[in-house]
Amino acid sequence: LNPNHLVTIGSEGTVGNLQNDEMFLKSHSSKYIDYATLHLWPKNWGWFVADKSDETYPSTEKNAIEYIIKHIVLANRLNKPITMEEFGIPRDNELYKSGTATTIRDKYFKKIFGLVADSAANGSPLAGTNFWGWGGSGRGQNEDGKWKIGDPYTGDPPQEPQGLNSIFDSDISTIEIIKSHVKQLRNLDAIRISSKSN
Repeated sequence: LNPNHLVTIGSEGTVGNLQNDEMFLKSHSSKYIDYATLHLWPKNWGWFVADKSDETYPSTEKNAIEYIIKHIVLANRLNKPITMEEFGIPRDNELYKSGTATTIRDKYFKKIFGLVADSAANGSPLAGTNFWGWGGSGRGQNEDGKWKIGDPYTGDPPQEPQGLNSIFDSDISTIEIIKSHVKQLRNLDAIRISSKSN
């Protein structure tokens, strides 16, 4: 109805398509679908185990990179841009409360954002990211992390512990990584705009 809005289906990628590349391509092939999407959930997909982070993080990073590259190839086949519209990883030791460490998350975000920036700089169809999720000043209210009616929202869905993947306004190191990534992408946009006008 509105030609200025882009339309997508919100797919997790091949994970949401029975691990089937052709199903992913078919689900995005309509001329009414403007761009493809992928999600990246290493904890939910069994790649990352918080209390075994030293053992599972290296393969998590490897799997994440392979999954992203696979979807760049698929987006090229579709001749459409692709956005990683959901991705996240828990705080260290899968703690939920504000003020707990985000060492693994920061390392993971740096790696993902670096790959996206490199891809964008090389003209890849990977067009952006939406980390999950901004918790801002919201905080979980209950020891078990469960959300209850009347509690503030943290960015995590009510069925998950509040704070599991939330980025709080006090997570300064993570926020700085996000700011740096945004600045890097804006600089790439400025270079593209400048080269088009010359």
